[in-house]
Amino acid sequence: MRRLALGALVSLLLAVPAHASVKSVSAERPADRDCTARAVSGAPGVTTSSFTAPADGTLRARLLGGGENGDWDLAAFDSAGTLIAGSSAFRANELVVVHLRRGAQVTLQACRIAGRGARVPMRTNFTKVNFNALDRSGPVSLVDVAVTAPWQLETLEALGLDVTHDVRDGRARVILYGDGDRATLRDTGLAFEVVRRDLLAADRRARARDRGWAARVGRSGLPSGRTEYRTYEDVQRELKQMERRFPSLVRGFTLETKTYEGRDIQAVEIARRAGSKDDGRPVLFLNGIHHAREWPATEVLMEFAWDLLKNADEDPQLAAILRKVRVVMQPYTNVDGFIVSRAALGQPEDVDSDAGIVYSTATGVVILGGSFGYKRKNCNPYPVPAMGQPCDVNFGTDNNRNYPHTWGGGGASSNPNDQSYRGEGPGSEPETLAVQRLHLSLNAPVLLSMHNVAAKVLRPPGTEAENFAPDEKGLKELGRRMAEPTGYANQYGWQLYDVTGGTKDWSYAATGAFGYTVETGPAGADFHGDYRTMVVDQYRGAEELAGRGMREALIEAAKWTRNRRFTSRIAGTAPAGRTLRITKEFVTESAPVCTVGSALPVSFGPIDCVAPGPVQATPEKIEFTTKVPTNGRFTWWINPSTRPYAAAPETYHLTCERRGRVLAEKDVMVARGETARLRLACGRR
Repeated sequence: MRRLALGALVSLLLAVPAHASVKSVSAERPADRDCTARAVSGAPGVTTSSFTAPADGTLRARLLGGGENGDWDLAAFDSAGTLIAGSSAFRANELVVVHLRRGAQVTLQACRIAGRGARVPMRTNFTKVNFNALDRSGPVSLVDVAVTAPWQLETLEALGLDVTHDVRDGRARVILYGDGDRATLRDTGLAFEVVRRDLLAADRRARARDRGWAARVGRSGLPSGRTEYRTYEDVQRELKQMERRFPSLVRGFTLETKTYEGRDIQAVEIARRAGSKDDGRPVLFLNGIHHAREWPATEVLMEFAWDLLKNADEDPQLAAILRKVRVVMQPYTNVDGFIVSRAALGQPEDVDSDAGIVYSTATGVVILGGSFGYKRKNCNPYPVPAMGQPCDVNFGTDNNRNYPHTWGGGGASSNPNDQSYRGEGPGSEPETLAVQRLHLSLNAPVLLSMHNVAAKVLRPPGTEAENFAPDEKGLKELGRRMAEPTGYANQYGWQLYDVTGGTKDWSYAATGAFGYTVETGPAGADFHGDYRTMVVDQYRGAEELAGRGMREALIEAAKWTRNRRFTSRIAGTAPAGRTLRITKEFVTESAPVCTVGSALPVSFGPIDCVAPGPVQATPEKIEFTTKVPTNGRFTWWINPSTRPYAAAPETYHLTCERRGRVLAEKDVMVARGETARLRLACGRR
């Protein structure tokens, strides 16, 4: 994403809120329509209201409901009836954000979908925004920078340049947001070659290719048949379709912590008898969109979900996964950022806009387009106070540098202006915390954090200084099984570049799960290249890998959750219907925290961690349950009780409960590849 100079950002914030109100919306019975399809005044289950912008600015409309209100959805339409923002989470906590020119009219539509809640509060806020502050000079460009040493990469990031994940063969691919970035790069003295002079024009051409290809083929051959990238509204709609069409296979749920802007983060469990309590099956945890602009990552996850649901009857491997594994898929981590990125590209350019940054329709709706399509981080405005400015322009935190394990070390930046900014503290970002809490509640032997576009399967450790992970043999083998059908490189995380505070490394260190960053390809492609290349060919495989691809890689990851050599089990007998609970409390340590976590300019030499200070400790707790089946025998697939980097052996605390009352408890130690066998009386007479 383009970085604003502090002066420009302050000028953007010189307005004050101009409108705020709270009112209730009600509907006597549920609607029989998709709330985001079109505005329908007076339809059953639907309430509409209009808003006229008193000035240039941003409108936020929020339904203030939770699970107790049932399921409500919210949508915003412009005066031509075109959807401009929608929110269709599993509950009634919905948010739409739209940018408007003075006098623009918007219809807000609230729809009651399910549940007994016939009324829910809706709050609207309008903040004046100076859109004219969002100018830039020169095109957004993609360049290859010649790099021969790690400190040169660190230098590029320290200077605020957008170094992408595509680093290989002595060069790093960098996005330049206008002439200011070009001048900064030239001042480093590093040689560079222009790959795309106008990246936004390349995006528009890619979308045109998508449309032309779709017109020729009709359906893509993916499980969903899609031929173009999903919007946020598409994904939410499909999650509900999955749950409605396959109620015995899908359980939708909402993560405990909301995003920075207060949106729900959604996930689904896919398995036979989804949501069953007497379930010791292992979990494959699939996680998408830590980085907002990496759309293909979620596309791959959504296609795998549809594959499991639609094709298991014909594919024995998929059928076995549904029987033996619980697949938990979280399409988005950085929901706010994705909405900005996805909305920004593919819009028609308004010739009256400054340098193509602001796009608008004849209805007065403003899309902050162009470089905002390459937003990477979340919407945290730090260090600028939150004053109602659009999420689009906030500095943000890299959620994939914010996890507690090794947080604060070299491999992330302490500068909020940098793309790899680590955040104010370990786990400081709500999206990061949401993933931590979910993962610690799952018996998940494998986690895949999906990204693009480097074409790599990356395993712990995240930094070269950490040497080998204790489970290197197994980590490398699963990496190979995922890399071979995709053609991706099977590497250590640091072979891309050093990363601290990353998802995969925290997952492995905290739970013992085999955590990976999977960077979909193809190598050298643009982030949002044409859909056939970036999604269809990656999922299904192409040329010599046709019929394999990420589909086979994800199947291999699911099968690995039951690999007896590299997982653990607790098995035994107990009275039928008893609840078994595992807990373990521990502390995750950061790296010695760099006062300045970045490189200095080239002339100062290779320094990436200035004045490292004390380690920070983050208390964490694993807790998950199962219920003893009716035959009184259970097998519980879990991770080892001792964390990989623990200084001494560790145990799980296991309790056997009935209606919340603890009837028996004991500490259980189980190593990787072992089964702990127990006979639990649990109050049996």
